[in-house]
Amino acid sequence: EGSPVLSWPLDPSNNRITALFNDPDYPFRNLFEHSGLDIAAPVGSEVRSPAPGYVAWTRVGRLYGNYMMVIHQGGVATLYAHLSSFEAAADQFIPRGGVIARTGGCRGCPGAGLSTGPHLHFEVRKNGIPTNPLQYVIKP
Repeated sequence: EGSPVLSWPLDPSNNRITALFNDPDYPFRNLFEHSGLDIAAPVGSEVRSPAPGYVAWTRVGRLYGNYMMVIHQGGVATLYAHLSSFEAAADQFIPRGGVIARTGGCRGCPGAGLSTGPHLHFEVRKNGIPTNPLQYVIKP
């Protein structure tokens, strides 16, 4: 089965990308490559599933803060990090456009992890390997 075409995960007005996939200007590049897109968004913005899928898990970590993964068709999974809250739970089916979380990322806020400001970190993984989300997503 082919890879899905992904919708933008935020309201179309939240379309300012502040860091690209493998961005050479990424401020933490000396620690690790940037494995997704950073999209500026006010804290509490709705994060929507870009395609139908199932929530694989929700987790809390030191770098990503609150983060979650959704599994889609064609070996594609999406990951969302620096979340202020989860709006969906593991094993839940989510339709395209269904609200799965709310953005966070403000420095020192709960769930922010390693973050310099309010945004959504959005990854697309193909067969487990991070790939450039712009190859899959319809940018508004």
